[in-house]
Amino acid sequence: LCDYNGGCTDPAACNYDASVFCDDGSCSFTCEGCTDMAACNFDPSALTDDGSCDYLSCAGCMDAGACNYDMTATIDDGSCEFTSCAGCMDAGACNYDATATLDDGSCEFTSCAGCMDAGACNYDATATIDDFSCEYTSCAGCMDMAACEYDPTATLDDGSCATYPGDACDDGNDLTVGDSIQGDCGCAGVLIDPDVVATQCDYPSGTYDRCDMIKADWVGADDYRFVFTPQSGGAPMVHEQGLPNTFLLLSEVDGLQAGETYDLTVDAGYDLGLSSLYWETGLVVTEITVALPVTSVTATDACSVHGPHFLGDYISAEAFVCGADKWIWYFQAAGEMPIQHVKNGAGRYLRLSAVPGLTSGETYTVTVEAGYPDGSTTLADAGTCIQIIGLAPSAGEGPEVDTEAVTERDLEVAEAALYPNPNNGQQVMVNLTGVQQAQVQVWVYSTTGAVVTHTTLQTAGGHVQQPLQLGGLAAGTYVVRFDIDGTPLQQTLVVTP
Repeated sequence: LCDYNGGCTDPAACNYDASVFCDDGSCSFTCEGCTDMAACNFDPSALTDDGSCDYLSCAGCMDAGACNYDMTATIDDGSCEFTSCAGCMDAGACNYDATATLDDGSCEFTSCAGCMDAGACNYDATATIDDFSCEYTSCAGCMDMAACEYDPTATLDDGSCATYPGDACDDGNDLTVGDSIQGDCGCAGVLIDPDVVATQCDYPSGTYDRCDMIKADWVGADDYRFVFTPQSGGAPMVHEQGLPNTFLLLSEVDGLQAGETYDLTVDAGYDLGLSSLYWETGLVVTEITVALPVTSVTATDACSVHGPHFLGDYISAEAFVCGADKWIWYFQAAGEMPIQHVKNGAGRYLRLSAVPGLTSGETYTVTVEAGYPDGSTTLADAGTCIQIIGLAPSAGEGPEVDTEAVTERDLEVAEAALYPNPNNGQQVMVNLTGVQQAQVQVWVYSTTGAVVTHTTLQTAGGHVQQPLQLGGLAAGTYVVRFDIDGTPLQQTLVVTP
């Protein structure tokens, strides 16, 4: 055995080692392999070439400047290419390519250049290179809506506001004695029409949901402006209609706060041939309190109030929840799992026959929640008692039902819907439910309060579902009013071009 300097000492062996002194029995006489030094698998110990030489596994691009440079390659296969990784390498250029490793000279500095000053008229929010083109005159003008010089296109106030309706000025009227300075003119020396009048809110002071609509008194103006001034202090919220529309949905007014009371005035705007509107400021103040959001609702038809129910009866939730798009009802009999029923839509009335699983002769504890489009819900108040006595009333069957309460409940559930809405102005489908009378009167009003059309619809089984001919209404907003069992209901109809 060789304990020191051992190896193969036979010169005929493939692994002969002339530097060792002791043969350790490791000599091998199988010397076949790849003997071509240019091959990927060249074996320096091989004496006989066995034809296994490989020229591919180590081949690749050996140019370190190429996109596909392979640092492991020992044979250049001519595959080097210089385009796939080429691009603009200047980080300040519009077309800078962060992945490029070869600059191809394509850098350009114009397509993303522009004015980067947000206060300039020509501010370009997409620009990443400032080309010093900012200018501050083309969008400058008077930004005070009450001034004669008011420029609705201005985004920079240039201090040009100077003249206001009621200012003393030369009215240009040759018939005025001496054509002296007058106080009855508006802007730029134009005599204000003495028939121009102010307007006011048609609706009384009170608490309104943001889903409620209010209305200005029609005075023949070209525009109406609603001004809400918070009684707690702060800047007023101004909503200009932009057209002669006297109806306003409170949800369209940005900034109204729930629980706040506002002093509302309405201004009437008149063109009078001027470059900007002359505003006749309303003086009558209406107090509008924005209702706090409803936090909980309850079923109202308790056994002690309306008595037992047939499955064809309606029950309701209290109170109306502004913005709700669904109602989640729960019916639980003693010792049973609750039955859940979701009624989609804003209507807070539910017909018991629409709830699968309710059983005649059973008494249920009923709770209800209102749901919003974002998935949140109100709370449910303590449950109320609902007793069901049968499928439908029959003569001489079941306990006595409070007929006055049933009539009251049926009147409560009258609902109206229009579709399609928005509409093309030709015809609209009317869908009414909970109607007791044989006929329903329908009026369509313009924003001026004028009656556009009036017709009578026939009721069948407590419902109305039939088209209402509109006769080609012009684009705009209309109010459709129904007289249902002595109770007026109204819907807003939008006609688009």
